[in-house]
Amino acid sequence: MSLEVRAEAVFRGGMRLEGTSSRSGKTVDIDFAPEGETVAGFTPLELLLTSLVGCSGQVVVGLLKRMGQEVQGLTVRACGAKREIHPTVFTSVELDFEFRGGRVDGAAVEKAFALSEDRFCPVWVMLKASVPITAKYHIVPDSGRGPGLARTGTGKPGPGLARGSTSAVLARGYKPRASGEPKARPLTDGLNGHGVTRALMTPSR
Repeated sequence: MSLEVRAEAVFRGGMRLEGTSSRSGKTVDIDFAPEGETVAGFTPLELLLTSLVGCSGQVVVGLLKRMGQEVQGLTVRACGAKREIHPTVFTSVELDFEFRGGRVDGAAVEKAFALSEDRFCPVWVMLKASVPITAKYHIVPDSGRGPGLARTGTGKPGPGLARGSTSAVLARGYKPRASGEPKARPLTDGLNGHGVTRALMTPSR
């Protein structure tokens, strides 16, 4: 048995439509204009990215809470690269999760990412079938922005993230060790088979 999700959009003149949620009745303006011109609402592709950051953010927060993590502040951003000629579809999408305050462990975030993209975030699961999606995160302490962990994934030849292609590195104000020093060592984090490489880093000067 399948469940239905409904929405509607009513033409309001020009290129603007008014979308309505079938559950809440809330509306959103949807508009379009050539690049550089003013729009009176979300463009359809912006709404698509908003759905992705909203869904993935909800799922990641819910999973982290179930893991006993304390999530206080989270901002999820998405940046999509699109074709310049029709169809102007996304060719890649990058998600950036910024956690502020609370107590959030990097390993727990990586596990939440893996569970979200594989199972629990329907928007992420659907989109990765047609466009490579990468994700990274920063954990920022209350006292200000310090070095955070960034998780990135590389799309395999085809949809989604390749198994074993995930990497986690210290992202802010750090550089790799010099030649001859210990190399990065591959680790297996046990998150649905994802392989994780943690690069050995030293503070930049």
